[in-house]
Amino acid sequence: MAPLPSPGPESAPGLPPVLAGALAQLQACRAQGLHRLDPVHFAYLEALARRVSTRVEASAAGAAAGRASR
Repeated sequence: MAPLPSPGPESAPGLPPVLAGALAQLQACRAQGLHRLDPVHFAYLEALARRVSTRVEASAAGAAAGRASR
């Protein structure tokens, strides 16, 4: 399974604070071993977080490309 993006501002400056907070919370839960309580739902939440962060990054890249072409 691919790791979650790091919630730090240096790794993904375009992530909204809410998403960065959610990623940090998921990583903290995994570090505490809470992913073992309900592994299926936890995997779903991690996959959703990866998907959202990928879309946010792609959207930011597209917006930057649009500004550069003007």
